[in-house]
Amino acid sequence: MLSHQILTRQDVGDVASYYGDGADDYYAKEGEAQTWQGRGAEMLGLVGSVDSRRFRELLAGKIDPDGAPVRSSTRDDSKSRIGIDLTFSAPKGGLAEAEAQSRLQADAASGRLVMVEARYTTPEALAREHEILRIERDGRSALAPVLSLPDAVAHFADRPLNNGQRSAATMMLSSSNRVVGIEGFAGTGKSHMLRFATEKIEAQGYTVRALAPYAGQVKALRGLGVTANTVASFLRAREQPLGPKSVLVIDEAGVVPARQMAKLLQTAESAGARIVLIGDRAQTKAIEAGRPFDQLIRNGMTTTEMAEIQRQTDPRLREAVELAARGRAAPSLAKVRNIVELEDDTDRRTAIAQSYAELTKWDRERTLIVAGTNEARREINALVREAIGTAGEGKQASFLVRRDTTQEQRRYSRNYDVGDTIQPERDYPSAGLVRGALYTVEENGPGNRLTVRAQDGAAVEFSPYKCSNLSVYQTERAELSRGDLVRVTRNDAALDLANGDRLRVAFQVRSTVVLTDGVRTIHMDASRPLHLDHAYATTVHSSQGLTTDRVFIEATTTSRTTAKDVYYVAISRARSEARIFTNDREALGNAISRENPKIAAMDLTTPKRALDRAKRVEELGDRER
Repeated sequence: MLSHQILTRQDVGDVASYYGDGADDYYAKEGEAQTWQGRGAEMLGLVGSVDSRRFRELLAGKIDPDGAPVRSSTRDDSKSRIGIDLTFSAPKGGLAEAEAQSRLQADAASGRLVMVEARYTTPEALAREHEILRIERDGRSALAPVLSLPDAVAHFADRPLNNGQRSAATMMLSSSNRVVGIEGFAGTGKSHMLRFATEKIEAQGYTVRALAPYAGQVKALRGLGVTANTVASFLRAREQPLGPKSVLVIDEAGVVPARQMAKLLQTAESAGARIVLIGDRAQTKAIEAGRPFDQLIRNGMTTTEMAEIQRQTDPRLREAVELAARGRAAPSLAKVRNIVELEDDTDRRTAIAQSYAELTKWDRERTLIVAGTNEARREINALVREAIGTAGEGKQASFLVRRDTTQEQRRYSRNYDVGDTIQPERDYPSAGLVRGALYTVEENGPGNRLTVRAQDGAAVEFSPYKCSNLSVYQTERAELSRGDLVRVTRNDAALDLANGDRLRVAFQVRSTVVLTDGVRTIHMDASRPLHLDHAYATTVHSSQGLTTDRVFIEATTTSRTTAKDVYYVAISRARSEARIFTNDREALGNAISRENPKIAAMDLTTPKRALDRAKRVEELGDRER
């Protein structure tokens, strides 16, 4: 991966100390951290040890020690561009091919993996998916309805609901099934329907509790007056306040993975509670394994559809979203008025940034840029900051960027890099690790031991195999300027911040950065790494659940992230305008028509073999118990 940062004269000191103080020697070859390396150094006659004074001169654009800087600008001030800081990052945490093959073969031989058509799944994954379907099936006609069908129909007949909303609310009250589903397209008013349904359910003596995958969605549900939590926090709780008079509503059920869905259904079944799953199968799927919402619908779960889209104020854009929701991406594209074609990535992203900068401040506040990849998101954010004039006007800070690692990888010290930041998700008293604290990795072995240093300077050594519930981050240098739009990247209960919250930088005082959303102010300690990122551009996954007036979409036809579900999510964020920037307009229709198939364990085997495997898992579990 290649990332870059535009350097200004104000950055010279920060960058010089960042690369010259020995903290980042892992960028260089072993044993050669403080020597000039590479063809560029050879061409400039740079040999031997790095001289810090000469290093600073080069950063400032002074190639000839006796000459003037070779780069100039029409603006002779602190905003003059003097270079670009390029960082090449290799993929992290992977296994060598031989080691991966050996591990797969050993797990297959022991029965821990099942090979089907050159794909692998686990007996546990098969058993989990069968359990999800069993609970739904066994719960059919198992409960008394909250309200009779005639009474429910009569109650909602004069409420301000459209036909789809009325049908969904009626089913929530009148169904005798433990598990029911509502499939609603983006912008069909699911929250509006839920408010009326909740009001009537609670009037009948029931309690409604809502869950959602992300904290931002939870905040929206709480805004409806509904008790709400994230799925993860609900499952972590030692006691779940559920009973026969409980209705558990799962919002954005399409992104809930099989692991969590199985636990939710098991909990509801044990408590005698009922579950309402609300989702949209056409949008992006769970990052973890499984697609249980889709499987439940395909296996006969009672489901009603909300298809009357209301979000879009422009009729032509509404048509485009309706077609995309139905999976007709290419015809949808024909309804989009503004498509810009620029083949070069940088030219295209520069055009996006410039289009954003040309908007009024009012319109910028109501515009979202959606990028297909994190690399594109980072570059667009940097270009926007240049275009609107915040680049070079602020102070340097450190952002924590999550490393994509699996729980299995986090069990082994070799998968951590020196300089990584870890944050425990629970207390590990025996290891001396505190939940939520930040630790910097100093050694990653041998003997599967990690040595980390706490912020108070204390060294801690532990086995990650026994303490694997960790979040792992890389630290990236970034600038925060007054007026910058930022996004929170981790929940912080103490500050009442949710992952995905968007705020503005109000000002900075010494080591404190002050953020605001127009209603409240948040003070954050910038002397430590921050769970923040610039938020002018966002990825499609992060945009799901957001609504804005205008959306600029970068759609690269050669990228695997350009697909049917991604296009649908992106275009449906906008109320009034969607503008697409692509490298190839002619190929775009085919690119956005690509499927992003999500393979479940049961897709890889026949029903009989799946049942046999599931029974084997149960028998093995009984023997172990």
